[in-house]
Amino acid sequence: MSLSILVIDDEHFILELMRMRLSKWGYTVETASSGQEGLDLLKERPFEIVVTDLMMPGLSGAEVVKQVKAGHPETEVLVITAYGTVESAVEVMKAGAYDFFLKPLNFPHIKITLKKIEETLALRSENASLAARYQELQGLLEDRYVSFSGMIGRSPAMQKIFQLVRTIQDVDSSVLITGETGTGKEQLARTIHFNSVRKEGPFVALDCAAVPETLLESELFGHEKGAFTGAVSRKHGRFERAHGGTLFLDEIGNTSHAVQQKLLRVIQEKAFERVGGERLTEVDVRIISATNRDMEKEMQEGRFRQDLYYRLNVIPIILPPLRERKEDIPLLANHFLAKYAERFKRPVDAISDEVLHKLEGYFWPGNVRELENIVERAVIMTRGSEITDVELPSYQSGMAGDWQLDTKAPLRELRDRLVQELETAYLAALLKEFSGNIRRTSERAGIDEKTLYNKMKLYRLSKETYKQ
Repeated sequence: MSLSILVIDDEHFILELMRMRLSKWGYTVETASSGQEGLDLLKERPFEIVVTDLMMPGLSGAEVVKQVKAGHPETEVLVITAYGTVESAVEVMKAGAYDFFLKPLNFPHIKITLKKIEETLALRSENASLAARYQELQGLLEDRYVSFSGMIGRSPAMQKIFQLVRTIQDVDSSVLITGETGTGKEQLARTIHFNSVRKEGPFVALDCAAVPETLLESELFGHEKGAFTGAVSRKHGRFERAHGGTLFLDEIGNTSHAVQQKLLRVIQEKAFERVGGERLTEVDVRIISATNRDMEKEMQEGRFRQDLYYRLNVIPIILPPLRERKEDIPLLANHFLAKYAERFKRPVDAISDEVLHKLEGYFWPGNVRELENIVERAVIMTRGSEITDVELPSYQSGMAGDWQLDTKAPLRELRDRLVQELETAYLAALLKEFSGNIRRTSERAGIDEKTLYNKMKLYRLSKETYKQ
């Protein structure tokens, strides 16, 4: 940084010598031949450093130091004099001077001192910037209209959800959260739990789609020793572990009728039997479940029990996709920026307006999870203090040319059909780009490999088709 320096001295020779030396070192220099003239210049424009003679007609250097520090506390002051005594040095240092030099001037010493001041001012500026940024982010996260127990959203849709969570915090009813993959269903479940009467109890989560059907019953209810091959000891299931708290069942729509029947029995009787066991175990658990499926359609087609659905769906919450709450994108992006800048010790503290505009214009098939993935990657790749570009997945919109608008169909059905076609085209394009590599495809899409496999199965996509 090029510092501006004001030199005050009643000797013209000293002024010119200082101007020549300081300008040669890259500083911007102004001069004044009296203390009052120097203070007048300081009122007109700021200077980072003032260099003043101690013994001058009119205002003394000591008085100049006092007035500079009183009116401009961030400005550093250096004092020079041909009449140096311990008393005079103590006086000006008490008044706030940074250092004290004797004539004839030792310019190498002065240069070193100026460099120290330069480093101090740069550090001070950086700290002020970081502090302001921290306060800004803290303000965003503490604003009840932006953040609620770790969830972030200014949009009307999210505000309604926050208000609903506050409304039900003193009840114990089952909750069913529906929404697309990556919208934050588990985070919402945790928010409900930790803002409920069960917050002191455990929160236990199980992704029903991630467990093979043959093992899901054991995961839920546990098993006795010898119940099946490999059951070498008794195992406590998720229900027992969640006793007194909340059990979150993600992707509840993936369960079989046999498991659905046993879940219904636990809800009704508040007791269950371990696999291979005969004794009933009583349990006190609140169930929060979630799914990205259309449960009305699942029931109509016989894949999900109506009686269980109505038990689970006492309090329904629909999490909107990110594309329907674009006003939340800058808030979420900055939240993830702060999170990963701290985790990876990167000096990144801002996202450019161009990048935010780009993020707001993207469709976000992977929702909040995809946004987090992209910001994390941008933080890692950025070398400066600001993210000026992000790599968004390039995919063909894929809307079939013969796709017809069916005005007789409900809007939800049309939206689901549109999303399915978009996801199909998007995943097909990524699989092609990465030659069927599942790991790289899931990383780019911002979803886990299990979810990717489920979607590929749903959309009849095979990785073998795209291998080169």
